[in-house]
Amino acid sequence: MNAIIEGIHLVPGFVETGQNAFMYILTVSDRKALEAHFYERSRYSKRPADYYIEHIDEILWLQDYIIRKAKEQGVKVIENIELERTVNEIMEDLMKRLREGL
Repeated sequence: MNAIIEGIHLVPGFVETGQNAFMYILTVSDRKALEAHFYERSRYSKRPADYYIEHIDEILWLQDYIIRKAKEQGVKVIENIELERTVNEIMEDLMKRLREGL
């Protein structure tokens, strides 16, 4: 079975992964870029950007916490600047780890 589970609710160390499970943490550390992300996302969803902008300090605090947990657990952290670059980085890492596991 193959599955992709996405969400901020998956904190490294709180979720037990199996042998062929891979976890990545995607971050947007630049405050202005994160705000732009929320505005862009609001164009295609029912989630209003203003709500997230009002809570951006809490969101950045939570992101920092998740990054710390990821580093403690050896989970790869990727700065999500451009979609194509992020996907390529994940795919390259997956292929490398799968080859090493064979």
